[in-house]
Amino acid sequence: MVPTEPQSFGSAVTLYSTSGDTKGQQLDLGSGGAWVSCSYQEHYGAQVGDVISVVAGDGSSFDIPIAGFFRHYLIGYQIIMDAETYESVFGEEVVSNALLVQAQGEVRESVNSLQHDERVFSIVDDRGSQQEQFDSFRQVSRIVVLVYLALSIAMSIVVLLNLNIMFVEEKKRDLITLMVCGYSLGDAKRYIWRDNVLLTVIGIVFGVALGVVTGVMSVIATEVSYVSLVKTPDLVACVCGIAVSSILSAVMTIVALRRVGTLQLSDINRT
Repeated sequence: MVPTEPQSFGSAVTLYSTSGDTKGQQLDLGSGGAWVSCSYQEHYGAQVGDVISVVAGDGSSFDIPIAGFFRHYLIGYQIIMDAETYESVFGEEVVSNALLVQAQGEVRESVNSLQHDERVFSIVDDRGSQQEQFDSFRQVSRIVVLVYLALSIAMSIVVLLNLNIMFVEEKKRDLITLMVCGYSLGDAKRYIWRDNVLLTVIGIVFGVALGVVTGVMSVIATEVSYVSLVKTPDLVACVCGIAVSSILSAVMTIVALRRVGTLQLSDINRT
């Protein structure tokens, strides 16, 4: 992409640098090189100052220095440079062969209707094509995630309930001794609660950390060379996971603590 009107291009497409001292800033196309999609850097380890060789249709090769990388989470790679860089690399003047149009509503429909005009070579709705591919991928991945979530919740219920019941049985003598010494039923239950809360907090901390690492590894494994996916952990998902884990742990503890109220002095010698 070689925008002949950088200001108009900047109003239609906002690109941010992901490398060097300009990281997080909008691109400055007048930098004597080409800006490349960040996915190219991630998958091939390219660095600023490296050279990309572009092969033309007639077989001739042109070397383009990399000025930096920009945030680009769409399918495929993009190379953007200013007109001066293009002319110095390819040795010819820039001639516009495409229009970048932002259109909504009726204007968008009018633009799309031009694809039937013989004077127009082609019209590509980037947003529609990219969104369609992303939606198909998201639909498949969502089903997989929901299945894993359902299985994990079912396993959590069974495991947590069994562990809490086993914990109460192991502490049976301690609980009976506490109640014989004058402690109330509530005091005995709080004895179990303190241990369970501590174990739940430890489990959540390690679980979230392991989940984030596993999630990033899963995203990396599903990436192909021409796609760059966001790998930043979703804080909302982490908070939801912590909340659901806490609720499940609390409910299973309450269910298991019903056993404490049925303990009798005769149970102290039972294994």
